[in-house]
Amino acid sequence: MTVLLVIAVIVLFLSIDWFAQPKKLRLKFAPKIVGTIAPSVRTPAGLFFSKSHTWMNVFPSGKLRMGIDDFIGNLMKQPEVAFLKSAGDDVKKGEPIMTLTEGNRSLTVRSPLDATILSVNQSLTQRPELMRDSLFSEGWAMTVQPKRFAEVKRFMLGEEAQAWIPGEFQRLRDVLAGVGSPALATMQDGGMPISGVLAELSEEACKQIDQEFMQVS
Repeated sequence: MTVLLVIAVIVLFLSIDWFAQPKKLRLKFAPKIVGTIAPSVRTPAGLFFSKSHTWMNVFPSGKLRMGIDDFIGNLMKQPEVAFLKSAGDDVKKGEPIMTLTEGNRSLTVRSPLDATILSVNQSLTQRPELMRDSLFSEGWAMTVQPKRFAEVKRFMLGEEAQAWIPGEFQRLRDVLAGVGSPALATMQDGGMPISGVLAELSEEACKQIDQEFMQVS
């Protein structure tokens, strides 16, 4: 009984000490909330990734199936998908091909290379959740025929993309800090952004993300 009393007293004093600490110090050691945190970025081996955050699956025929990667997808919950191009259209590298809109905020997806569009996945306009639930199967956006297949070689393969992604989250934290966005609080200590955070960002922050992460170099 005496031992239990001693343990209870120790726990009580530890609790008092915890709540007496400054809030910042408590947050540093508090466990991260994982319930609403966006999942990690998927970068399967064998797929190519562009620095404008599209993924590409190469078919034996030379055509590519493209989609939006998790880095951008994780910023949204249920975006409105609008295709700006149709099957048969020729597109230039960097040309807008689709938009993703949530609330009053939009991001523009640009073609990572010169190509002819063969097909678009209209299912995404009705079921955008496919980009989250079945990204590399039913969640694709377009199938294209590259004008110069050699361009594909400059994109990152799975392992290279895995090494690149952490730096992208650091850049995102810097962008949010630069515009004073409260969304930065969800990414402290290297954490992932809250799913759907795009709709909560300021217009300035959204424009910064579009300029920093969606442009094709």
